[in-house]
Amino acid sequence: MIRKKGLSGGVILLMSLLFLLFSARPSRADVIYVTKEGAGLRNGTSWSNALGEAEFKTALDNAPAGSEIEFWVAKGTYRPSFSAGPDTPADREASFVLKSGMTLYGGFAGGETNVRQRDYRKNVTVLTGDLKGDDSANPDGVTETAAGIVGENSYTVVTSFGAAAPNTGILDGFTITGGSADFPDNIGGPKQYGGGMHNTGSKAVVRNCSFRGNSAVWGGGAICNISSNIRLGYCTFSGNGAMSGAGMYNQASSPELVSCTFSGNTVRADAAAIHNYDGSSPTISGCIFPGNEAERDVGAIANVDDCSPVIINCTFSG
Repeated sequence: MIRKKGLSGGVILLMSLLFLLFSARPSRADVIYVTKEGAGLRNGTSWSNALGEAEFKTALDNAPAGSEIEFWVAKGTYRPSFSAGPDTPADREASFVLKSGMTLYGGFAGGETNVRQRDYRKNVTVLTGDLKGDDSANPDGVTETAAGIVGENSYTVVTSFGAAAPNTGILDGFTITGGSADFPDNIGGPKQYGGGMHNTGSKAVVRNCSFRGNSAVWGGGAICNISSNIRLGYCTFSGNGAMSGAGMYNQASSPELVSCTFSGNTVRADAAAIHNYDGSSPTISGCIFPGNEAERDVGAIANVDDCSPVIINCTFSG
């Protein structure tokens, strides 16, 4: 069942969701600076001593959950693993782990002193699963469609497990691309869901992000939510592919989506944009759904097994 809100009630709920999405955390003492190549001492204490790509992944892995750390990440393409070579298998299990209390900001040129100075549209900051650099990608390193994935990519680019309020992890200002959840010996298992981002028991916040050219054998080419009530604002989903729910697959999850765009996603079954399953009841406000394509059935949103999404002021088109 789909529930639709009236205009006045919808506006009130939309404003409430926007407040929750963009409420500032208290100021932090710890900011870690990251550039593609790194600089100076490479300890992350300033732009002139920024972490490089490899140190960034190590710092993420070593940061304890609940630590209030901000990573300011400059434009460039970042991979979760660096071991792949012509004769070396890629570590496809590698991903960027978003932990509780942590904030990842993309979109910096390098040199900014305030988050508000960044321009994430101009300074494209890419988290990619293209471990060997062999995808069909644009000059920014973005795999624009799932068909452009080549070879051994990460099963999931970003993962978030067990983040709980008030210390939810935040991902803001990134392009997530090239995830390929196609583990061959895991039929219906977690490594065949959520090529771009996989959330389990998470309440992460995702803002100003673009999910492009991710793929999954089953659900959630871009995002898979399992028992997760994440919040998304001003995100775009395009060129993702899956069996069902190329943009998002929800299982026992009720995420909140505000002002997001799902376009040009394709599935081999139904629900090219969002597939809801097992009591999932997302709230979807002010979103647009143009040009999503399903080979067999519902083009945009499908609901299976007691799902009741709330849809407010959204637009659907061919």
